[in-house]
Amino acid sequence: MIDRVYAYKRIQDFFPQSKESDIVFNEEGSVNLIAFLNNERVFKFPREEWGEIYLKREVILSKNIARISSINVPEFDIVENDFGSYKMIHGTDLSSESIKRLSVAEQKNIAWELALFLKTINELKIDGPWFSDSYRSKEDWIKLYEDVQTFILPIVPNQYTRSKINYIFAPLINDELDFNSDLCVINGDINPYHIKFDKFKNKITGIIDLGTIGLGDPAYDLSVLMYNYGENFISMMSEVYPKLKYLIKRARFMRNTMEMQWLLNGLKLNEKSWFTLVLNKTFDDIL
Repeated sequence: MIDRVYAYKRIQDFFPQSKESDIVFNEEGSVNLIAFLNNERVFKFPREEWGEIYLKREVILSKNIARISSINVPEFDIVENDFGSYKMIHGTDLSSESIKRLSVAEQKNIAWELALFLKTINELKIDGPWFSDSYRSKEDWIKLYEDVQTFILPIVPNQYTRSKINYIFAPLINDELDFNSDLCVINGDINPYHIKFDKFKNKITGIIDLGTIGLGDPAYDLSVLMYNYGENFISMMSEVYPKLKYLIKRARFMRNTMEMQWLLNGLKLNEKSWFTLVLNKTFDDIL
């Protein structure tokens, strides 16, 4: 069983001078138990056997990306069957509030950094059918719409909201979105808490947690960035990321479904915590 006691023992196997007080744990993730040693080193302990497969994939792909990316990514220098470790990439989370505080020129520089990173990983060649957890086929999106009709629409109290939901899914139902092209390597979870930022230099210091990287639709990464930072920010990426204009409609559709996906998970799993995720966006809008 992977718990704090086990993790501490394994850390001491490699760093015998470490003390319990030197280690801070993060247990929020469902896949890994994370430990930070002296704010200088990160340890990822997969909770289940299938998580070990994810870690091995992350180790391999992170190494390949590190060779070609202008943005730092985790470089695992300790890899065991039960954990992996790398030197910490420092920085604060690139929150929407951080973006709003920047000048237009500074925002553009950040957008270009992210665009170049996406372009770099999209062009990466990988061996084997390693699909990102975030990949969805057209059939998957249609199934999402069917689930929305089954689980969400019956509890929606007014016609206005029901009409809005149907409007969001109209491009899918009317076959206006091409889900059969552009398959390439994507990040799969490029959220603000995975983008590290130096607020004094106004520069991205690194992108962490590549556990969801793999083959997928590049529009998905754009949709995550769009959801968190807005479409105006995403439009700044176009000069560095030419395929943006071909992906924007699909990305906009994906962005508009995110909160419904969280709601569905909460309803299906009877887990109320999923309903609170929308608060992040609400807080971003008022800060």
